[in-house]
Amino acid sequence: MKIKLKNVMPYITTLLLLFLYVKNVSAEVDYRIENNVTTASIKEDGSLAIKKQITYKFKSQSKGVFYQQNLTPTQSLVDAKVKIQNENQIGRYSHNFSLQKVNSGYHFTVYNHVKPNSRCTVTYFYKITQAITNYRDIAELNFMIIGDNWDKDLDHAKAVVLFPGPVKNIKAWAHGPLNGYLKIDKKKGKITMTASNLDGHVGIEVHTIFPLSVTSKNKNIVDRTHRAFVLKQEKKLSQETNRKRKKIFISEIWLVLIIVLSATSATVLGFTVKKQGGTVHNSNSIPHNYECPSVNAVVAQIMDKVDMPDIRAFTAYLMELAVKKKVLIEDYQKDGTTFYRITLKDMHLISQDPLLAALFNDIGNGQTVTTEEIKNSRGKKVSQKVNHCYIDWRIKSYNEVVNQGLLAEKLIHKRNTNQTIICSLLFLSFGGALIFFFKFSEFRIVMLVVETILLFFGINALVHSNNMISFYSQKGAEITNQIRGFKHMLEDIGSFEMRDVGDLVLWEDIMPYAVTFDLAKKVLKELKIEFTTDEWQQSDFYIHEPIYNFNSKGFYESFNNSLGSACSIGGTSGDFSSGTSGGFGGGSGGGAF
Repeated sequence: MKIKLKNVMPYITTLLLLFLYVKNVSAEVDYRIENNVTTASIKEDGSLAIKKQITYKFKSQSKGVFYQQNLTPTQSLVDAKVKIQNENQIGRYSHNFSLQKVNSGYHFTVYNHVKPNSRCTVTYFYKITQAITNYRDIAELNFMIIGDNWDKDLDHAKAVVLFPGPVKNIKAWAHGPLNGYLKIDKKKGKITMTASNLDGHVGIEVHTIFPLSVTSKNKNIVDRTHRAFVLKQEKKLSQETNRKRKKIFISEIWLVLIIVLSATSATVLGFTVKKQGGTVHNSNSIPHNYECPSVNAVVAQIMDKVDMPDIRAFTAYLMELAVKKKVLIEDYQKDGTTFYRITLKDMHLISQDPLLAALFNDIGNGQTVTTEEIKNSRGKKVSQKVNHCYIDWRIKSYNEVVNQGLLAEKLIHKRNTNQTIICSLLFLSFGGALIFFFKFSEFRIVMLVVETILLFFGINALVHSNNMISFYSQKGAEITNQIRGFKHMLEDIGSFEMRDVGDLVLWEDIMPYAVTFDLAKKVLKELKIEFTTDEWQQSDFYIHEPIYNFNSKGFYESFNNSLGSACSIGGTSGDFSSGTSGGFGGGSGGGAF
């Protein structure tokens, strides 16, 4: 069968585009620029001899790097050379580079294969003609010495302007990041500018005026005075920078106040809380209690967790009803799957419990309901009713415990309120510290230390506050300690003789608590080891075998899964100025490929 070209062209085009995309993605180079050290030496003819040394740290392999030097139309780049020094190698001059003149300047492409996880230093040497302008009264250099178009930020940047010798009347300004530093050494005829963590799109611009004698052979001459204009221009930029610095300083002060005061307030609030409510202990620190708690399994879970009961608690409730012969639980097979049928023996239950009523009347036939029917109700309208009834049952069960005075609602509210306030204050402090850390890099280490100390005391204050405010009344604390001692006993099943606790009749009463504490499998396993087969068959455990089957086919798992599905539950030195004075070289930068 012939295939027409026009029919397959869309597929070929798609594959080609996909190939180009994958190729482009795979070509991305992972690297950073550790250092950019640029030296510009001023010559008598008004040109600049540039030495630009850039150190790259590659995480992936690279085929080379590139750099573009932007210039004005009247300027030229000549005498270009490139030196390459790979890690653990001696530097060498390379001819394996290309230099192309583009609309905005000159573009270097340096071909040099670099292995992953290694460094490479590329040094560019070249000369820029007509870099300096001689006016009637001064000579001026206005140059973006480190460009503002890098693919990556620069970890460290240093720019140096060298004069032929000492120069008395130098004035210089640097424009770039506000955390940069400028130093003028008139005796050495040297201007030095440094900056750390330089944004790749900021750059460093140097603007300097000096005596005409320095560039006496310069042919780039403008017949007008210029000194007053430069001083006025830089004064304006300096004023703008000072306003920005003042604004930033005020922001820093406010941010520091927020960081310190919020964390301090949280600490004071936490440590000044007085002891309130009954004292409870963790289950592991309480001696074994071998007597069943004075409350049922649902209440026991609520008291232990101080939370609304879950499906395990409701399953335990059904097991208690089965033990009391108010419901009958039987297993049956269907298509190789084990399901369970729950039959009402006490019809008064559905009038007392809306959740049971929803299960038996709305999902079942009024007297029986199966785990299969409960599971299949998922997504149907009836499942929404069951879900609402389940939520209401949880809330009602919890509120009954509160109404009995076992849990102190006022203390719960107070503890939760304190916890919310303290956590909010600590988050506010931490958030402020993060902003400070990334925005004001010069004080990062100080802020890191301060915030660590503040959070240490704040978190300890939170723990202290929680320990001082109990959820329990005195009576509730006594019952909870009994419950946790009983839970501790169940957790340590196997380390003592279970017969000493009681016979199988007593253990039948204990099992719902094991279910609500998620310890049923462990307890049942030890019971079958401890008691003989005859004892087992003569007890109600044998009669209620389906209830106490805790494997993947057992009632516990089946009911949990089914109900869970239904419920969905300028100067000699100084700082940089911001902005730019319009120097050439803007847009210069580079990267790797």
